[in-house]
Amino acid sequence: MKFKHGDKVTCTINGVDIKDARISINEDGDTYICQNVKRGNLANDLLGYKYSWVLLADFTSVCVSNLCLAEKTWDNLAVGDEVMGSGIHAVLGVCDRMVFLSYTDLRDNYHFASTKEQLIKNGYTIIQDAPEEPLEVTMSEVCEKFGRNVKIKKD
Repeated sequence: MKFKHGDKVTCTINGVDIKDARISINEDGDTYICQNVKRGNLANDLLGYKYSWVLLADFTSVCVSNLCLAEKTWDNLAVGDEVMGSGIHAVLGVCDRMVFLSYTDLRDNYHFASTKEQLIKNGYTIIQDAPEEPLEVTMSEVCEKFGRNVKIKKD
């Protein structure tokens, strides 16, 4: 995936989940994840964060995993996303500025296409993914899953 300067992202850096971060791209094309958790190479523009972590030109790194956009926008709309107008439509395709949408009740059937600008003008909004709720388990369930006694330690 290609990111733009200022995109909100989430990722994991050296095993630490980062939920609040942005992509920074220097004038020379160097790319960074700006965030307040892991100190790394210093970006020219920290975008208001304390630290940054360098990425390769293709937005990858040995130490970084699960790098993805934190919120859906009209610029990163993808097949399978959902938009709401008079009902909820599935995005069946995106080609440059054109968005191809399903019927509200037949999510695999093409209904209409429109430009992103026209959808915005007509009041369509993008449905964001609900944040994942943490799984609540008891200590006995954890012990059963691992097949042995466990000890909880603070991070």
